[in-house]
Formats: sequence, C-alpha cells, structure tokens
Amino acid sequence: MNTHGHPDHIGGNGIIKKATGAPILIHEYDAPMLTGGADNVSGLFGLRATSPPADKMLHEGDVIQFGKITLRVLHTPGHSKGSISLLGDDAVFTGDTLFAGSIGRYDLPGASYKEIIRSVKRLATLPEHVKVYSGHGPTSTIGTEKKSNPFLQMSA
Repeated sequence: MNTHGHPDHIGGNGIIKKATGAPILIHEYDAPMLTGGADNVSGLFGLRATSPPADKMLHEGDVIQFGKITLRVLHTPGHSKGSISLLGDDAVFTGDTLFAGSIGRYDLPGASYKEIIRSVKRLATLPEHVKVYSGHGPTSTIGTEKKSNPFLQMSA
C-alpha cells in the first residue's frame, strides 16, 4: 500500500512484489506516478524511481483487509493529489500528510497548502487516543498533534 507516489515511498515496490507477490495499491490520482519518473518528482532529486504499475486503485472509503488487520482509506490530498491515510482501530498511517509536530511538503508539483490543511483538519477529528504513524519521523497521537502541532493550531 502506497500512501502516495513519491520516490521514497515507491522505490521498493518492485523488490517487495517480486519477493512476496504482494499487490501494489495506490490512490488512483497517484497511480501514474508509479511508472513515470517525471510524474513522481524523482527527477527533482536526481533520481529515476519507478515501480511496477498498480494492481488496484484505491478510493476514499475502501477497506483493505489482510490477516486480522482492517484499514480504511481516507483520501487526504495536499502532499500529492492522491495522498491517502490508512485508518485502523487505534492507529492511522498518514504517509506524508501529517507528521509529529508538522505536515508534509506542499511545494512540490501536484501539492497544495490549502488541501493539506483541509486534510490535517480532517485527521484532527479522529479520537485523541489514535496513534499517528507517519511516513517519516516519530509516532504521535491525534491528541498530541491537536495540542502541539503548529499547523493544527493555525487551522483551528
């Protein structure tokens, strides 16, 4: 499951798919980023990262189940058009939308400050005990972010 199509999040897709046979899932808006280096902004960083194409396109509200784990797709655009967060019972995997104490970049092609703020406001409506696992950095909770994240303070 890719939370978005940037190179640091899709670079291992081919290796993992080859080793495990796992399907590649991504929001439909970011699917072109998997196979197109120009689309996924890897060229901005001197890279040429690509991935096999998506096996399944994800959409708002989709439910993904594997083993005993169930995750619901929340479309949380802003870092990219197809950024998603994955909500479980007591955890949310936010990719590069919400970090402990910050938010993801919104200065890349396809990103939007207005949309990412709308997305983090939406995440802030989750119960305070929900653990936040972002694409980079330490874990947090929704309650901690509501109290201390300046981007949530600004958007309140």
